[in-house]
Amino acid sequence: MKKFILAVLSLILLCSCSGGKQVVPKITSTSFSAEMTYYNESYSFDGRFSEDGVLYAELISPEELEDLKMTISREGTTVEYKGIVYTPIESTMPFSSIIEDFFLAVSGVIDLKEEAKADSNGQLKLGSGAQQIVLTLSPTGLVQKIEMPDERFSVTFYNVKIEQES
Repeated sequence: MKKFILAVLSLILLCSCSGGKQVVPKITSTSFSAEMTYYNESYSFDGRFSEDGVLYAELISPEELEDLKMTISREGTTVEYKGIVYTPIESTMPFSSIIEDFFLAVSGVIDLKEEAKADSNGQLKLGSGAQQIVLTLSPTGLVQKIEMPDERFSVTFYNVKIEQES
């Protein structure tokens, strides 16, 4: 199902049409702080997307999950907490699944690596219905917000910075 969503998102981005302005989404090689809400739960984390699209995230809140670190790539997820490293099988951890959904939401954009059309508000709308994802980008293409309105899921980014590539 997740691969299907990723394929649909990539196709929609490639076929975007009419209105808006061209922008090259810039997600890889960035670091950021983020606030994520999922239904009535809120999470804060610091993260970065490496040049090759791997997401590294460290939770700040809720307090019970503080210092939990996650590494997410197309190959899978690794979770580290107080020196214990765990690789979930098929998203057996509920929070892992939320972060993986977030990762998949931006993976199609990472793959695009070319201009896409954003509307006058800087938004790219991908998919439709329950699978719709709305990305809000700055004029320079840095991600500011990702929302899945029907899933009551959103991530707001703060202090987004482009990292020096080595």
